[in-house]
Amino acid sequence: MYSNDAPVANKAARLVSPYVVHPSQTVCLQFDYYMYGADVKRLNFVSVADDENPIEIWEQSYEQGDEWRSYSKTLRTFRGEIVLEGWTDLDKEADLAVDNIRISSGSCDVDEGRRPPRVGS
Repeated sequence: MYSNDAPVANKAARLVSPYVVHPSQTVCLQFDYYMYGADVKRLNFVSVADDENPIEIWEQSYEQGDEWRSYSKTLRTFRGEIVLEGWTDLDKEADLAVDNIRISSGSCDVDEGRRPPRVGS
């Protein structure tokens, strides 16, 4: 997902995964993200299962610098959709991007924190 369009107040981009039922009780969610510009507001992942309320997996707010960053988090007993939302403010000074979204069996090597920024991006 990438957002850098014409100015719109409180603009949101939303990406929804297919419904996932993972056979492992524990999964690792990993992704790379880019949040640059004065008008970046928020980027977040939530999970939605059946008729339950969304559960926040991860959220980051405001500019994070002119570089790609990586994140990983172990999720337990996962089923449902993963929803990615990115929010920007009125002006065009906002670049949001997410890449390399992966879900794999087992726990993450580095959990609930940043991994080193990816190289060569």
